[in-house]
Amino acid sequence: DLNLPPLSKDWTLVRLDIAKQLKEEKEEKNYNNFLKACSLERRRNKVAT
Repeated sequence: DLNLPPLSKDWTLVRLDIAKQLKEEKEEKNYNNFLKACSLERRRNKVAT
């Protein structure tokens, strides 16, 4: 855990917060697009490492 750059940890928290807000606001379309973008980013990061 200590090896991770602090930014990635913060970004995960930010992402979860945004996702929670979108869901609470019943923004289904935005919520789904957001999740899609996150999974794309994860895949890109996997390829990079």
